[in-house]
Amino acid sequence: RLNLYLAFLAFSDNLCLIVYGWLWYFPAKTMPFLSNKQLYFYPWNHGVLICKFHRFGMAFVSTMSTTAQLLITVDRCLSIYYPLRFANASNKRAWYGIGAVTLISFIVSAPYFYLMGYSLTSEGQRVCYFADSNTYFWQVTNVLFNNCGLVQVSLMIVANCLLTVRLIRYRRERTNLTEGSKTLSSSEVSASVVLVILSVIMIVGSLPQTIGQTMAMIVVDDPVLVLFAYTLFDTGSTIFFIQ
Repeated sequence: RLNLYLAFLAFSDNLCLIVYGWLWYFPAKTMPFLSNKQLYFYPWNHGVLICKFHRFGMAFVSTMSTTAQLLITVDRCLSIYYPLRFANASNKRAWYGIGAVTLISFIVSAPYFYLMGYSLTSEGQRVCYFADSNTYFWQVTNVLFNNCGLVQVSLMIVANCLLTVRLIRYRRERTNLTEGSKTLSSSEVSASVVLVILSVIMIVGSLPQTIGQTMAMIVVDDPVLVLFAYTLFDTGSTIFFIQ
């Protein structure tokens, strides 16, 4: 079951790397940096449909990736706290979880295909963002569930804290276990420790993105703070790519 979850997470992360990294971050940010602003390419500036599809794709794959990580964390937490009920659950339950994550991610991200379009910044630049300025609710939703996934990351922090507490307790009680139980516990504990490390890396990358995106939404009239906000967002994106 864990292998299915990890394969799904790897698939989601690869989609994020393609949609965010190769179709946006590299041509729009890395190429100008390497060429002293001589080479750049913004895919979504080549038609409103491309803009809509790309923004929807970014929301969908980022939501799916963070929610997949949350799914694995919750599954590990339940397996550690309730080993008799969840440790040996069938693969069918894993497929149900993967299907639910994919469906929820699609439903949460679908409105952005309709809402996204071209808008002008205060400097007169055309950007692919919310076409209507009266979309504050969806901008907040974008911060909470898409891109950085503040809700998923917050739940992940809680689950990881619970998981860490139980792992510490297992470590203290390990000397009282039988050899057979010790082997099983070691396997469960090792997988859980690796998951905690991956979750911490995702959390560290998501927090700068969340702060940056929130600041950019609030301080729209201050170009210095907006630039600082996008720098935070880019820092979080870089940490995510490293992960």
